[in-house]
Amino acid sequence: MDIAQRLIAETCAYLAAAKRWTACGRTVRSSKGVTVKQSDRGGVFTSGVATCGGVWSCPPCSYKIRTKRAVDIAQAASRHLANGGGVLFMTFTMSHRRGERLADVWDILTGGWSYMTSG
Repeated sequence: MDIAQRLIAETCAYLAAAKRWTACGRTVRSSKGVTVKQSDRGGVFTSGVATCGGVWSCPPCSYKIRTKRAVDIAQAASRHLANGGGVLFMTFTMSHRRGERLADVWDILTGGWSYMTSG
């Protein structure tokens, strides 16, 4: 186990995902072993290596997932625009302070969202 794996295992041992995180990109998951492949667009990637799928917690998995989602959204928006529709993209942020309980912030956020989407 390398330093990063040991740090994750010791720091996050109580989390169910810790085992997936420590195996991500470091553990062979295929009986065929690890193979190096080339995508249709020329990118090179490995196959047969465990991934955790953590979009919020794992930089390599996050990159893969966000890239796929971006392509999907771009294709859907392009089709919708080509059919005469429109696209609106919004990002919401909420200020909060250290020490505020997540439950309290979440209640305010969901209340605001309900108010906004109720018309």
